Amino acid sequence: MMTASSEVLEEATLVARPERTASTAAGVKFSSDLQVFQAVGRTAAFWRRASRIYFGYKSAQARAAFLGHPGQTVKDTFWHKHHAWAGAEMYSLAVDLRGFYLKVGQFLGARGDFVPMPICQQLSRLHDQVPPMTPEKTKEVIEQRLGKPIDEVFAWIDLGAPLGSASIAQVHKAKLKYSGTIVAVKVQYPDSLNVMLQDLANVRVAAAFLSKTELKFDLVSAVDELAAQIKLEFDFEREARVMDSIAEHLKVMKSAVAVPQSIPGLVTKDILVMTFLEGEQITRLKDHTAGLSVFEKTQAAQLILSRICEAYGRMLLLQGLFQADCHPGNILVMKGGRIAILDYGQSKQLPPRDRLALANLVIALVDRDTLRISQTMDKLGVKTSTADPAVRAKMGYGMFDTRLK
Repeated sequence: MMTASSEVLEEATLVARPERTASTAAGVKFSSDLQVFQAVGRTAAFWRRASRIYFGYKSAQARAAFLGHPGQTVKDTFWHKHHAWAGAEMYSLAVDLRGFYLKVGQFLGARGDFVPMPICQQLSRLHDQVPPMTPEKTKEVIEQRLGKPIDEVFAWIDLGAPLGSASIAQVHKAKLKYSGTIVAVKVQYPDSLNVMLQDLANVRVAAAFLSKTELKFDLVSAVDELAAQIKLEFDFEREARVMDSIAEHLKVMKSAVAVPQSIPGLVTKDILVMTFLEGEQITRLKDHTAGLSVFEKTQAAQLILSRICEAYGRMLLLQGLFQADCHPGNILVMKGGRIAILDYGQSKQLPPRDRLALANLVIALVDRDTLRISQTMDKLGVKTSTADPAVRAKMGYGMFDTRLK
């Protein structure tokens, strides 16, 4: 069953009712009245903006009913315009509030298989357009966490232009002082765990509401599964161990796939120094293929996709340990078409039973075997409001089948 641990669920649920204490309130630390007020204000801001999006859709449904029976083009234009508006609202919410909302937005922005394309187009910008900390603040955080001046560790570090900034951390390019190695330095935002847990409580309530009233689908289990990983993502020492393990496992693909490796002695709970991999984000490849023929572009795309699929197949089905945040911002294309897979904060260990069930589900999807799809989804712990195999199979295609239909 895809559920979070009781400890994480308790923290995520109770954080919606913040108590002022010197230590914790259901896992969230509030050291002052100001932090309590900020938490309440953040919660209010989320619900105000989420309600605007929700009631915007209810209004659109009512207006669509008054359209009568127009042609498909009229309906498509109507909903395209509304999805574009909703996507812009979601983007603004994620950028302004950041935290867990940003992570959800990044996930949805990469799921064009079930999210309307106008929304995907808006949210896909979240993968590389997150406002970073100031250089002064970044330097202060690094020195505080390493316990020494920054120039004792690095010959130089580019604090002004992060390589990337995401929901819990940002990454900077640097050169180690003594070895001369070019590295990437991942710096966790201060107080980001507290913010994430506050946000998670709100998202879980929204997921429960939508599951009951709109989707008729167990969205809460998906949120709970993500919740179970949240605390782990803030442990950079664990991330380094996972990253190094996967790097070792994928050595058999070293000519096709690259994984960063941690630098011994420069990893803490909230700082991760690793080898630097240079390449272009996969979303920007079109800027470098303008002069190629259609055939050449197709060949390049097939090569890249096959390498990504093989790497994930090896992680998921052979090693049983995989990077679970495969959005475009975490995949680089290096010279020669080599793939770099970044960011191991979200990772998952699959026991042999689940690996077998997942393999059977893929085969069932390829064979379009309705009954077997339904049965294997049940083995994977996916809950639905109906036991009808045809309905469950349709959900299986939506969740797991990425083929264009």
